[in-house]
Parts: sequence; structure tokens; C-alpha cells
Amino acid sequence: MSVVTENRMRLFSKMEERYEKKDSDYFVKLLDHEDYVVRTRATCILVDFGGEGKVSHVAKVLKNDPNELV
Repeated sequence: MSVVTENRMRLFSKMEERYEKKDSDYFVKLLDHEDYVVRTRATCILVDFGGEGKVSHVAKVLKNDPNELV
């Protein structure tokens, strides 16, 4: 069973705040985060935001991410 670290929880809280502000740039930057869970969430959020400007970022992650779960 995986333990959710305090750092990850803080980041998730910040992600929630940025989600409410529809801060796409913040989530694009998270696509390079070391934590695959963060990359996965950021990808899903960008898809949720929608728009043509997100397509290239999402496609890059889906094509190139080293973790197949992302």
C-alpha cells in the first residue's frame, strides 16, 4: 500500500486552488513533475479545461511519459 506523503498532499491542495482559478500554465508546468501521480492529475485537469491550446501538451505527455500509467 502506498503512503500519501505530506508533500504530495500540500501539492494536491495547491493544485485544487489553481484548478479553481483555471490556471492552465500551472498545470502545463506540472507535466514535467517527478511524481507520476502529479503528472497524471495535471494531464487530466488540462483535458478537463479543454481547448486547442492544451492538445499539444497533453499529446506530448501521452506519447512520451516514461510511466505507462500517465
